[in-house]
Amino acid sequence: MQKCMKGGKPKAFFPYFASDPRQKAGKQKTGGPSAKKKAGGPDLLREKRREHAVFFAFAFSFSNRRAKWHGICYRKGQEYSIHRLRRQDQNDQEHTGSFPGLGSFGIVGYSQDELETIHVATLDILHNIGVRVDSPEAREVFAAGGASVDEKSKIVKMPPYMVEEAIRTAPPTLRLSGRLPEKDYVLEKNRIGFVNFGEGVMMRDMKTKEYRPSTKADLAQCSRMSDYLPNMDITYRAVVSQDCPGPAQALHNAEAIFPNTTKHFFIGADGIDNAKKLIRMAALVAGGQEALRQRPLISFNVCPTSLLKLIPECTDVVMLAAKENVPINIISMAMAGATSPVTLAGTLATHNAEVLSVIVLSQLTQKGAPCIYASSTTIMDMRYTTAPVGAPELGMISASVARLAQFYKLPSFVAGG
Repeated sequence: MQKCMKGGKPKAFFPYFASDPRQKAGKQKTGGPSAKKKAGGPDLLREKRREHAVFFAFAFSFSNRRAKWHGICYRKGQEYSIHRLRRQDQNDQEHTGSFPGLGSFGIVGYSQDELETIHVATLDILHNIGVRVDSPEAREVFAAGGASVDEKSKIVKMPPYMVEEAIRTAPPTLRLSGRLPEKDYVLEKNRIGFVNFGEGVMMRDMKTKEYRPSTKADLAQCSRMSDYLPNMDITYRAVVSQDCPGPAQALHNAEAIFPNTTKHFFIGADGIDNAKKLIRMAALVAGGQEALRQRPLISFNVCPTSLLKLIPECTDVVMLAAKENVPINIISMAMAGATSPVTLAGTLATHNAEVLSVIVLSQLTQKGAPCIYASSTTIMDMRYTTAPVGAPELGMISASVARLAQFYKLPSFVAGG
């Protein structure tokens, strides 16, 4: 399984649908059977293209400059500003990720107006329903930034201007630094990269063929393989070190990954204490604390809890990472029909609210702190009550989340199934 990372905003349809055969047909002379035949041929081709376009509407991915444009939507007397992304500068150059000959493309699941509708619904959720924040320190940061905080219920409600300000200050481009500079990966416009999925809990032993729980040695081998593969741009903890104590597994995971990859890697800290130790480990590898701030070698995976809840294991790591300039990968893992609405649009609205609430906290802690808009959201299998990451709906949600990230001009990281 893979996750794909991208940045930018869809601009134009795949070239196959770009030309209109009627333009050529209109230039032909009329009057004879042959002329009608020539005119009819392109028209027929046009109809065929229209039929196929329903199923193969791919779009290149570009990062556009945010225009100073506001649309207004009124609800209960409140005014929400919507930032529409405009056409890309024609002079911008295209970039590719692991595959030099392949430009970024994806399914266009939602129109610009539909994305704005989801955005407004998200602002409504954050302003009128709010998010439960269990950490007192995080609630203080929200309150200082202008949010309404109910200490009894621990509900934090954020005004729209606060959310949109955080979106504007979050960087649209990130450099994910590796131990070797040539292994750096830049999350930028029109670029898609790949990373292995994680984290698995079972392994098929290569020697004995036994199906057994994963170990720290397995993680080290998987990290070395990921480092070797040229189409893996980032390293992710593929399996968990189950032969190590649970509370310290994050530290053992890092100890297994650091010596076996020269690439940037993502890791879950599982709490503030481990996060501090992971930063110290990374600083030793980078050559000092300041060197790590300039070239962070790791990113922290942080997960909001669906539905609309932020626990200390998430918020405390977010605030520490913002202060230390360590990127955070904000992965909502909602299950449509269980921990989020069963409809795709409803799940996207709550997913968006969870991720944006973390971005707000990060930017209130330190403006310009690096953030990645991420998703491992899928549906719930009603028969087995599981989260099937290979379901078609996961691909639909991931494509939609990538569109939302492009709408906000934020780098994204989504499950590839």
